[in-house]
Amino acid sequence: VLTALAITTATGTEEAIKYTLWSRQCKLAKTLKRTSEAAAAQLESARENIRKLSESAKKLEIYVLAKPSSTGAGAATALTFAASLEAAAQKQRLNRITDKAIKAVGYGHAAAAFITGFYQLLASNGNAGTAYCLANNLDSNNGAGDLATLGCSATDESDFTSGPGPDADELTDKGFASQSEITTGDGKGPANKCGFLKRTASPQNSAGFYNSRPENDIGLAHGLIQLAADNDPTAPALTELSTKGADGKLSFWYKTHSAVKAANDETTITIDDDEQKRLKDLATGAQIEEALKIVLAGKNNTKPEDLKGKIEDAKVAYFGKNNDKIDSLWADLKATKVIETGAGTDKTTNLGEITDEAELQKILAYYTAQTQETFKMITKKITKLETELADQKGKSPEAECNKITEEPKCSEDKICSWHKEVKNGEKNCKFNSTKAKEKGVTVTQTQTGGTETTTDKCKDKKKDDCKSPDCKWEGETCKDSSILATKKFALSVVSAAFVSLLL
Repeated sequence: VLTALAITTATGTEEAIKYTLWSRQCKLAKTLKRTSEAAAAQLESARENIRKLSESAKKLEIYVLAKPSSTGAGAATALTFAASLEAAAQKQRLNRITDKAIKAVGYGHAAAAFITGFYQLLASNGNAGTAYCLANNLDSNNGAGDLATLGCSATDESDFTSGPGPDADELTDKGFASQSEITTGDGKGPANKCGFLKRTASPQNSAGFYNSRPENDIGLAHGLIQLAADNDPTAPALTELSTKGADGKLSFWYKTHSAVKAANDETTITIDDDEQKRLKDLATGAQIEEALKIVLAGKNNTKPEDLKGKIEDAKVAYFGKNNDKIDSLWADLKATKVIETGAGTDKTTNLGEITDEAELQKILAYYTAQTQETFKMITKKITKLETELADQKGKSPEAECNKITEEPKCSEDKICSWHKEVKNGEKNCKFNSTKAKEKGVTVTQTQTGGTETTTDKCKDKKKDDCKSPDCKWEGETCKDSSILATKKFALSVVSAAFVSLLL
């Protein structure tokens, strides 16, 4: 009988898993589930950055279309392009972090599930404290009540909201800092509590795990728990995983660490919420030089690579030495009145107050279409003006005289004279303003940029006698004020045409 009791005592240890082992693996599960929180934060930040940049680009573009002749229009055009370039860069970044996030969340939650599932199974193997497989922090009682708090819990909606992500102290360059190796004997908790972790040579007719498992067998919790003997759980080190890519037992944890670390290493970039500061950041950002080169090349009708001068000088000219010109640009932009697309073109609102992206897009489309239509109209006006000027030139006295090819007929005309010796390409019959004046004929002679009459009463006057309202001294001659007015009018017509084109 004593021998039988001795045998029972020797073989019936049935230790629970020590708190040190299982608690830290549940904490690892908690760390790995945070990959989705980090992914949510990164993706949300990237999307918000793109939204902010898109908002700024649209407002700047609307401002240029609505007020093309404003002092800040050139700077606004450059900033529009810089914002668009930065938005494109942020979209590329979003694609990159999305790929990394998908991989990290997939591996992270799969790994957490391996750990959680195993320990939830062990937690269910108890009977009111007499039997349990997970020891508490004193290794004196059932610790299963701490399972969820430590991290071994089912995935929840809260795991997919923005959060801080894995702890940097836990997630190192090579592995998981807290997951050092636990060797034989160090994973045993209180005895006579859990008969689950047994080994047997004949699992087909005896309780327990097969004691002759192949060397490359992964083991429990996807390799995190091995049985050195009955009720003797051990754990491999996860602190150095950089060389475990081809390890049959730990390659999954190598891939998990690599994916989680790659996603976690992505730097968070935040575009300023303050729109005025945002414009200043764009003026000093990575995209502004390319933006200025493109804008200046277009303005000068040349290639960006052919631009001369320093780009820093252009920055100062557009934005000021300390970006102080952006202050006035923003003040003008936010006070610019633009249409309310849902209320008709007679109602306006301040551009700076609009935050709805769809409304900004509608307003931009409206002013773009308006500019295109105005361009068509002004093109027609300019074409008509050019035709009229050409017609006037064709009907000028000089042109009329040039049409006469016979000397007698030319000499008989009251405003023409025949020239026997002329340069190659010139006409013999030419307009003679003196003859026309003597004959009392008042005609208009078309000149470049305006007209002058042969009865100009001011042309022979000296400077002191050249007085308003009929005459005005210009350069070295006295000219008829009506001629100057005609020239100014012609220039104003052309100028107005181009200004209205931009408006």
